[in-house]
Amino acid sequence: MITIFLITGVVAALVFVFYIARRSVLSSQTYDELSRQLVPVDIAAFRNLVDPNETRYLREKLAPAAFRAVQRQRQIAVLAYVKAVAHNAALLIAMADPATTNPNPEVAATARAVVEQALQLRIRSLLLIMKLWAGIAFPGLIVAGSSIVDRYQSVSSGFVDFVHLSRPDGTTDPLRSS
Repeated sequence: MITIFLITGVVAALVFVFYIARRSVLSSQTYDELSRQLVPVDIAAFRNLVDPNETRYLREKLAPAAFRAVQRQRQIAVLAYVKAVAHNAALLIAMADPATTNPNPEVAATARAVVEQALQLRIRSLLLIMKLWAGIAFPGLIVAGSSIVDRYQSVSSGFVDFVHLSRPDGTTDPLRSS
């Protein structure tokens, strides 16, 4: 009986995360308005914070209490980066989604790929945020986030490809269907 409640709770949580990831409060804004809301993410700093070798090094060099304090601060910084990634993923979804119906099949396919990858990134980021809160509460708990950095770079590259494909001269709004 407890297993059924647990499974139901997990499914409900996943549905809720998917709903939050997909909701489109941003859809009424223009491409330029959305692009101005993108939050810069320092990939090198982010990657350093989630590097397991760096964490291992700090664990070896610092006293346990000092390591927990430093690790808590690192997890708080990672949380800020992951929130920015989740935010940017939502913006990329909102910017690319209208172009999925573009009459140019190459632009539409690229837009669909960006939307799919950004949605997956947003869901994973939202789940990682929950794990990071646990890592902040219990600094001995190591929460890996390196895959988020790689996925973010991949989605960003895909979005750049989409923009170049749909705006080759830099003058056409990629969200317009004509």
